[in-house]
Amino acid sequence: MSLAEKIDKSLEKKWCTRFQTSHPDGDAYDGVVTVNHRNLIVLRNLQHFEFDGVVILPKRVIRGYRDSRFERCLNRVLRHNQAIREARTPDWLESCDDLESLLNALGDRDIWPIVEMLYEEEGEIGSALYIGPIDFVDEDGFGLQCYDAAGKWETVYELDFEDVFKIEFGDSYSKHFNNYMRDKSPPPELD
Repeated sequence: MSLAEKIDKSLEKKWCTRFQTSHPDGDAYDGVVTVNHRNLIVLRNLQHFEFDGVVILPKRVIRGYRDSRFERCLNRVLRHNQAIREARTPDWLESCDDLESLLNALGDRDIWPIVEMLYEEEGEIGSALYIGPIDFVDEDGFGLQCYDAAGKWETVYELDFEDVFKIEFGDSYSKHFNNYMRDKSPPPELD
């Protein structure tokens, strides 16, 4: 079965599949596809038999899938514990057919995403995580006013769409950390 057929199966049957990526660390994502656009997919991300957030992957980073006896068992558990009923995303994501429209929609809703970017430095491919409010979106990229893992505000990072590996929101980590930063240390005013 082709990757496109597996994506369609996941979407139509609410079937959890492992999507393997081009990430330098070999990252893979278990989830149910809830939106399938030409250049990206939206997954309800699965952790420990429960859905935790939404992951958006550009299709260019997906290298393969696993849909084996492990996923068959996983899907039986999801139906048994009724978690599969949570395999849906907000309706507004249906109209976000590219990264620009997605980031504009997140900004309009004041959703602070986690964005992972891939970069190449001295022949090595690496990644960096950014989290915080969206400052701007234009046709080539976007700006995030980020904070670090110690809860300290940094600057606005200007990021290119072509380097986006994944965008994530609604997960436990970002919900708790973003709520803390909004309440205890709101973003500084920018010039």
